[in-house]
Amino acid sequence: MYSSLIPADQKWQASVGGELSNSATYISTYANVSLSNYRIMGGSIGDETCTWQPWSYEKRLEIAEQVQQFKQSIIYQIVVQKLREQK
Repeated sequence: MYSSLIPADQKWQASVGGELSNSATYISTYANVSLSNYRIMGGSIGDETCTWQPWSYEKRLEIAEQVQQFKQSIIYQIVVQKLREQK
């Protein structure tokens, strides 16, 4: 049997967890770290006294639903366009 380490950076963990890859603005799947504040030295993730706060699970579910709706609308647009091209 052969085993090796898996590169477990945040993008890999997001894809394995079925999430979207990190966005262009918010670069962490764990907290509200953004391009405007990611260079803060000594920052920490935690409660309201910390530099960054973890994402609310309820908010993540809400956004995931919005993403699903957006994907469905795009699929619908593609299907309609292909049907128009066939006529």
